[in-house]
Amino acid sequence: MPFLWLILGLSALGLLILLPRLYVLAMIVALVGSVVVIVTLGSVAHGRMDWIVLGWVTFFPLGYYFLSFPATRPILTLDRVVVALFILGAISVGRSRSFPILTDVRTAGCWWLGFLAVSLLSIWDLPYSEMLGPLRILIDCFAMPALLCWLIMCYFDVRKNLAWLHACSCVMATYIGAIGLVELVTGKNLLEFTDTAEFTQAGDIKLFRVDGPFESATAFGLIGIIVFFFILYLRRYLPNRLPVWHAALHRVGVLAALGAGLMPMHRGLVVALIAVCLVDYFSKIHLMSRRSWQVLWLFLLGAIVTGKVLVPDLYSDRVTNADNIYVRWAQHKQTMRVIADHPLLGVGIDRFYTAVSMSPRYFATFRGFDSLNFTHNTMLSIAAETGIFGLMCYLLAQLFFARAMWRTRQINPLGFQAFFCLFMIYTIFGLDITSGYFSDINLCYMLTFGVIAQLQARSVAGGVHLRSVQNA
Repeated sequence: MPFLWLILGLSALGLLILLPRLYVLAMIVALVGSVVVIVTLGSVAHGRMDWIVLGWVTFFPLGYYFLSFPATRPILTLDRVVVALFILGAISVGRSRSFPILTDVRTAGCWWLGFLAVSLLSIWDLPYSEMLGPLRILIDCFAMPALLCWLIMCYFDVRKNLAWLHACSCVMATYIGAIGLVELVTGKNLLEFTDTAEFTQAGDIKLFRVDGPFESATAFGLIGIIVFFFILYLRRYLPNRLPVWHAALHRVGVLAALGAGLMPMHRGLVVALIAVCLVDYFSKIHLMSRRSWQVLWLFLLGAIVTGKVLVPDLYSDRVTNADNIYVRWAQHKQTMRVIADHPLLGVGIDRFYTAVSMSPRYFATFRGFDSLNFTHNTMLSIAAETGIFGLMCYLLAQLFFARAMWRTRQINPLGFQAFFCLFMIYTIFGLDITSGYFSDINLCYMLTFGVIAQLQARSVAGGVHLRSVQNA
């Protein structure tokens, strides 16, 4: 055996000397890739999917830039591969190793299937060439996140992986926050997607709307806030005294996630964050201590006052200028006209812009401001594109999920608190931006719901309070 290793070593050294380094590097990458594929498939075949989920949580923001093929309109993405592997793993283990699901959550899933069916029906008569875009939105933004949530609830052992899930979330938050900070300071888009750099001009101030490793500043900001509350929630299940490295990672992750949420300077997201802060501050169960919320409020107030004094034009543009409100009202007028003309099935999922841009009758104004031809509101977009049937299924799915969390609040109030805060952030921000149509946002959002729902269901099945609730 030592002789064999000697031969292999000498062969590798000869390759490095005789062959161009690019070829050697390609061979090494191919070998490592083959090993990773074999190990991954072996793990999936035996139902060991925990490390795949943890790896996705850690690296999914980088997947959109480094692990998508082709680069524009990719077919192979990290998200799709992970969900496909998760499905294969679920099939291999069967229902014998699945975790319980709350009855109302099952009902919510049925209504969500109804929403997907109505959405598909809304584009059924389109030519094949025009159906590809809406189908991609339907699969990536609505079907795949719901499927991920179900897989997490049923087949990912959350309790066993709590510490690792928390650590991976903190690592992910740390590097997306660092990328955003570098972009904000340098004014350069480090991981640039096509046509995604956004700039806002306010007098002499040119503001770079950082998007981090994501395709938009909207995704960067909302995912940052979602991860912020998710980290706080997971921390409550961990021991009070953590190892020094883990405690430090938690602090850095919390600050980085919060920074990622605030750096894009979305007014709607700041409003949603303030609303959730007030809810958590006055609740009996807290995700973060009242003293920490007070420090955050003082920081936000100081940032606003500083902006008003040092950069009044920027302050006016982002805080007091009502032009954005007038534009939104003009847009809502346009959206309501579309809803009135297509009340049952709408104009088709992801077909709003096409419908209004082809008909001048949908043009609307408010106080001299024209409509934008984009809904800028998730609920109104669902109503305009899938009609009353789609909106009904969409809302009922969320209401039944919320009822499931409400019914478990006595056994595990922390889970309901986390759900309610995340739901408020997502919904309030969705009234200003069509955030419900972003695949990366929905995947992150539904991952958190899957984790919360499983812990709530297992608390109900066990009939006992969890440690985090007892010490709240």
